[in-house]
Amino acid sequence: MSSSTSKLSRRSSRRALNAAMEKWQTSQSTPRADSTEDGFQAVAKIPYKIALPKRHATASEAATLELLRSKGVPVPKLYSYSASDDNPAGVEYIIMEQAGGVSIDTKWFSMSKRERHKLASSITGAVSCIVDWQHTTIEPRLLAAGYPRAFENPDITESFDLAEPTLPSEYDSLSIDEKAEEADELYRRRTLFHYYRLFNGVFNKPHLSALRDPPLNPRKHLVDRAARPWSGNLITLMGALVRMTEYWSLLPDTQGVACPVGFGPDELETFREQEEIWFALNAVVGQWRDEIGVNEDGWVSSEGYEEAVGREGRLRDKLVEEMEGDEVDIALLNMGWPFSDREELN
Repeated sequence: MSSSTSKLSRRSSRRALNAAMEKWQTSQSTPRADSTEDGFQAVAKIPYKIALPKRHATASEAATLELLRSKGVPVPKLYSYSASDDNPAGVEYIIMEQAGGVSIDTKWFSMSKRERHKLASSITGAVSCIVDWQHTTIEPRLLAAGYPRAFENPDITESFDLAEPTLPSEYDSLSIDEKAEEADELYRRRTLFHYYRLFNGVFNKPHLSALRDPPLNPRKHLVDRAARPWSGNLITLMGALVRMTEYWSLLPDTQGVACPVGFGPDELETFREQEEIWFALNAVVGQWRDEIGVNEDGWVSSEGYEEAVGREGRLRDKLVEEMEGDEVDIALLNMGWPFSDREELN
């Protein structure tokens, strides 16, 4: 490329970035993708207004992107950033390259079974671009191993055979709604879990070995719950401690060492009763989360936010209607509704 052409390209990119910033100036969503008339595409990431630490989080992410890219890690190219709100947009921001390709979650549900099999068998394992990685936890395999949320087992028990899931025998007699809301969705989740297990066994044997470790889940549960902010719930932390006492002898270097935590028979019996009630209530809330499309922490993608808000409103209206005007029940629902708006303090 000649020097004049290179300068022209840089000027064009700067103009594109300036035009993009004018569009993003009034937006508080993050991330936001946009393109200019000449086809230049970029993504702007703007930290949420209550996100901390101010300045340092943006500067750290920008520096990390540059470092990773210099080491050959396929992360988006950094075009520009500001770790201060002293700029025309009035916010901290990072402007980076938009990753190429199409997100598979936008196509998966419309693909046929044959197309899904073809896609899964054609994936080489090469990573073209890593995005939205900044909250990824780096930890040893004994804590990192597990099924990602998208591939979790929808059933309570895990089958020991590797038979491919099938639709129920009465599938053809089901209504359209029953097929879509029950049979098709359960079949989809079972299929994802099935193929995740298969591909782990072929391409990721160390992970498969870690998944077979008996105390894997109790250990992960204990570390996960201990790291979460306390929200008035002692049941899950207590459950993690109880189960760890049961698995204590399976941990390394514990022979002849007493578990530092212990519970008496009466204490355990009371806890079991409370936990059973907690599981039942949590299952209902979990079903609501799935129906709305949010995770345990209330997160939803920027693209799916408006749709999730609509589903939340329809779910709440349906529950109120089922209460048939019972003012006490309606008041309790409104008071304990887990998806209500909360006041945000700067």
